[in-house]
Amino acid sequence: MIDYLTVLGRGNILSVEPVIKWNPTHPSFVVSRITYDSGDIGIYEAVWNAPGPWAVTVSTQSNRWELRPLEKLSIQKYGSRKQHILEADENDKRFKPGLRVQAEEAVKAVLKKNNSSATLEDLMKLMQLIKRIYNTN
Repeated sequence: MIDYLTVLGRGNILSVEPVIKWNPTHPSFVVSRITYDSGDIGIYEAVWNAPGPWAVTVSTQSNRWELRPLEKLSIQKYGSRKQHILEADENDKRFKPGLRVQAEEAVKAVLKKNNSSATLEDLMKLMQLIKRIYNTN
């Protein structure tokens, strides 16, 4: 789930502040606040060894988007309590959600065509973020 922070967070990361520090000897909760130079703030929360659906939530002044489970997108507009669930793409109904697009982008990358696949630089930034969130010092 951490990779969503690198995709959705705009700009460079200024700080990663532990709210609940990771304890590798007793893995349970870890929560961190990630601040970007764009003004975006990300909150990463993980619950280890316990039930809980994976979810991603993006909130702005006017909308709240939620992937819960990750395969289902709902939108809630400011001033409303109603969540509007978006209909899944036909490919996401026929295949595992997102798999078809991911495969198409991988083929483009192999053929040296423009694609949206993660770069080595993207992955290195992700690894640095993981290291900062799960830092035990």
